Amino acid sequence: MFLLGCDGSDIKWKKTSSSYVQFEQITKNIPWKKHFVPEIDFDYQNVIVYRNGKAYLNDGSNQINGSGDKNQINNGSKVANKAISTNGVANSISSKNLINKDFKFHGTELSLKKIGKHTYMIGDLSNHFYIIDTYNNRSNVVYKGSLNSPLAYCAKINDKVIVASTTGHFKAFKVIDSKFEILWEKVKMTNNHIGIKNSIILKNNKIIYLSSNGDITAIDIFNGEDIWSHMTSQTVESFDFSDDNNHIITRVNQKVIVLDMSGNVKSECDVLGLKKVLASNGFVYLVVNNEIMISDMNNIKNSKYFVKHKYDGDLFINKGMLFSLNNNGELFAYTEKKGMIYNFNKNDLHIVIKNINRLNMNHLYYT
Repeated sequence: MFLLGCDGSDIKWKKTSSSYVQFEQITKNIPWKKHFVPEIDFDYQNVIVYRNGKAYLNDGSNQINGSGDKNQINNGSKVANKAISTNGVANSISSKNLINKDFKFHGTELSLKKIGKHTYMIGDLSNHFYIIDTYNNRSNVVYKGSLNSPLAYCAKINDKVIVASTTGHFKAFKVIDSKFEILWEKVKMTNNHIGIKNSIILKNNKIIYLSSNGDITAIDIFNGEDIWSHMTSQTVESFDFSDDNNHIITRVNQKVIVLDMSGNVKSECDVLGLKKVLASNGFVYLVVNNEIMISDMNNIKNSKYFVKHKYDGDLFINKGMLFSLNNNGELFAYTEKKGMIYNFNKNDLHIVIKNINRLNMNHLYYT
């Protein structure tokens, strides 16, 4: 995870109690530079950076520093398919680090995803995608492919790589001796396209995706055939899409839908004022106006009050903990209580405190 835009002020943790008896809250106040909106990414370290229309491999010797100027977004850093908000700039980049491809992008519009220990996929605005091997800190393009629109999603499972475009063009590859052979290809109809990023889940040999017209569809990873489909009858204006405990949890606008892996509805509810939905360990968290509600995923209608919250930043779950980060710099973490309150995750908390204080040129890197 990366938290950027913090100054070097002394930061202290404090514990406060939550009104929900099974959970405890810890808070941390981070003084963000006033014009930044914090962004979070748990997935990968910063191994590829780009500037001035070129992409470079960061071999670990190059520090990622920030200018603090939003107008310099063309020098942005991209990590794990999510742009870092503080517009990092790579220093001391040498020609040996250059990924020698003419990517077509503006600002931070390259898509990057790690699909192996030393393997990354990059997509650009030309509708091309590249699979790049970075072994021994050298970049080698091992495959170049194309879709009918820019890359929106990619994933690797066992010996298969799945890619999808922003308009529902799917391709599946089988990897044999570092060679990529197409298994199947599928283009969805225009009225059923995906059209939105971060709307695909790969689970139990199924590719499950949310289309822009609100339909949730599962297709077979081996042959690309449709397995089931659920219609929400709502055009997507905003959404959340995740899986937990073999369930698919979806928010389409202000409607929550929980499906099992066979496409059966387990719970469904319209919630006035709903802003965001997350799920972990069988619980569903609903951000409604300035409150967070919590419910069993099989009974959304009977959600209960969890905690007051001024939601204006990011809200996310990692390793069973619910985090919220406000634009004023308040970071909250909630975890299920195990035993005595100060023993709930003592080792993890020690690591958090250690890593969150790694400051570099007024930027906070939390890994």
